[in-house]
Amino acid sequence: MEKTQPTSVVTGAAGFLGSHLADRLLARGRKVIGIDNFVTGSVANMAHLGGNPTEMTMLQFAGQIIKATGSKSKITYKPLPQDDPKQRKPDITKAKKLLKWAPKVKLADGLTDTIAYFRAKV
Repeated sequence: MEKTQPTSVVTGAAGFLGSHLADRLLARGRKVIGIDNFVTGSVANMAHLGGNPTEMTMLQFAGQIIKATGSKSKITYKPLPQDDPKQRKPDITKAKKLLKWAPKVKLADGLTDTIAYFRAKV
């Protein structure tokens, strides 16, 4: 049986620390899902990582996490920051062309792996 690396979710992935953590995890062969609301982070900090070519809102993403975990959490709505990005889907054309790279793990699969990993740890 082939041993696979766990999938890691890095919150604040567009921040200085989060982007470096994502780099380290990827260098170790792990799958990484980076999440950021860009309040203090910068797209430039994680642009080199590529991205998921699927556009979704934070509300849709939160809903997927709640569904995948079976959580009874409720979503709280707050006003968007003035500089909130309108598009969260990165253009990975350059990564595909230059690096011959494309995402291999679907979001639902990555969430399932991440949830299972953390449930085993807690």
